[in-house]
Amino acid sequence: MIVQGDGKIVVVGSATTGTNTTAITRFNANGSLDTSFGTNGVGLAAPPLQREPYAFTTDHNGHFVVAIDTSISRFTSGGDPDISFAGNATQTVPGVGQALLLAFDATDNAYVIDGGAIKRLFLTDE
Repeated sequence: MIVQGDGKIVVVGSATTGTNTTAITRFNANGSLDTSFGTNGVGLAAPPLQREPYAFTTDHNGHFVVAIDTSISRFTSGGDPDISFAGNATQTVPGVGQALLLAFDATDNAYVIDGGAIKRLFLTDE
């Protein structure tokens, strides 16, 4: 869960839309669904990822970044899949595993803590 500066709350989880996929949802500070986010308040991973998300954070550009099994998915600050990231909003990243924590440093290098090890991820916008 991320509480944004304006009090809005962002969470990730799974959604069923014919198949299970990773979803990101934002709520207003008063607890109501923020329908301006994603599609009616919900952003779905593209392509659909039939796995549970393990960790998520924001990068320095305000994108939401989600660790999902052996992949990283990125969403825009508005909750839509960021197709400028890896061509389809999702990049396979060996070594992500079941990430317990996903974080970025001051130069936007990504790191995960997975099974007690800290691993640097090499993400690309291409």
